[in-house]
Amino acid sequence: MPRRGALFPTELLGDEHFRKLGPGEQLLFMKLWVSPNLNGAGIDALQLGKWGRGFTPHASEAEMREVLAGLEAHNNWVLADYDTEEILVVPFIRLDSCKQPQMYQNACRSVQTVQSAYLRDKAFEQVLIVHPPPVRLGKSARAEEIRQELVDRNEAAYQELYRFIESRADSSPSSPSSASTTTTSSTTYVPPRRVPEGFPKGCSEEGCSDPPAPGSDHCPWHGGAR
Repeated sequence: MPRRGALFPTELLGDEHFRKLGPGEQLLFMKLWVSPNLNGAGIDALQLGKWGRGFTPHASEAEMREVLAGLEAHNNWVLADYDTEEILVVPFIRLDSCKQPQMYQNACRSVQTVQSAYLRDKAFEQVLIVHPPPVRLGKSARAEEIRQELVDRNEAAYQELYRFIESRADSSPSSPSSASTTTTSSTTYVPPRRVPEGFPKGCSEEGCSDPPAPGSDHCPWHGGAR
């Protein structure tokens, strides 16, 4: 079912990496973020012609492919699979879907429906960054009981997704053809695993509480790899 509404994360408007994107790249990214068909995993259909008609003046498919290539080249804001005709808005799970328990659980289910093995694993990497997401309620006994129930549901959704990813780990999909490459890469892509025990949960940037990217002590927006 299409989303009725969406909120664009205002913190991106001041993000130095986002500001370095061109006007067309920023506009396309924002349009993708608020797309009514974007699912909880940050996946939408790859529709270059439709996106181009949403620009003023209208952009051709070739022009949209160039804009998309720019978004992919700059820190992987989005990733596209032209074979399955899907696109992943990379930071969507981290900046949106993890904010509420039901949204997070939906995101875990949505990752399993992604046709592209490459994009599915990339979405799972974002789940690894945020899991377990914080659940904040009041301090009463009843609130704590509800909080624990939500935490347990989040963990159950994550475990189901993890088993799903593990069951497909032997397929070792290759990186798909993208806007910047016309042929499928021969480089074998290794599906992500669990974040190691003891992995830091807070970005080392002063004043930032976002979780760091795997293998880094900074979140993706402060130097950690997306």
